[in-house]
Amino acid sequence: ARAHMDSHCISTLSVVLSGERRWRVGPVPRMPKGAGRSKDGEVFFDDGVAYKLGWEPMFEFTVREGEAVLFPPGWIHETLNTADGCTVALTTQFNLPTPVRYYRSYYGRLRRVGDLHSCWREMRLWGSLGNPKRKLPQEDAALRKHAEEAFDEKAGKLSRHEVEFFDVDGDGTVGRSEFVDTFLAWAATEAAVKKEKPLRVLKPDMGLEVPKDVRTDEL
Repeated sequence: ARAHMDSHCISTLSVVLSGERRWRVGPVPRMPKGAGRSKDGEVFFDDGVAYKLGWEPMFEFTVREGEAVLFPPGWIHETLNTADGCTVALTTQFNLPTPVRYYRSYYGRLRRVGDLHSCWREMRLWGSLGNPKRKLPQEDAALRKHAEEAFDEKAGKLSRHEVEFFDVDGDGTVGRSEFVDTFLAWAATEAAVKKEKPLRVLKPDMGLEVPKDVRTDEL
């Protein structure tokens, strides 16, 4: 299969039952300021589009009989059967565990690529504590106060997925400062997404090097 991005919100597992298959995979590309955002429901990384943008995989490997590969939503992937005879593989997706921490880590990318449009609602629900349509304060001080009040109100009542979204240090709990900082970063990311112009042809950064001007106040 030529390089493409799947449009589902769950992780993929592919097991080779016989033969062997070469995989080339890489994360959802970085979306710098001005790169645009997809229109709702519009797939961008369809079959072969990544090649035209200069895509290079992060990992390249061969999966042999009895082996498997697991990757999260949004990863661009390419496969080629390399055995002398036929290759038989079973590929499936599964709902659990929901990759909430992955969505937080790649939030700014996934929220702008239309291939993952079906995931946007749930992503926004986690970050907004179930109320993505609530209008947030525009001033920094007011927004921070809103986040602090939201934590005080929801402390001990966060859903499992909300805990996973805000538990940045991975200790299984969400502290007040941890929640506030993540909420502010989530709100800044959503604001940045809305400022991007909806485009049919996005302008992602396909490089694997981390640029020097990465925004640290966004997810």
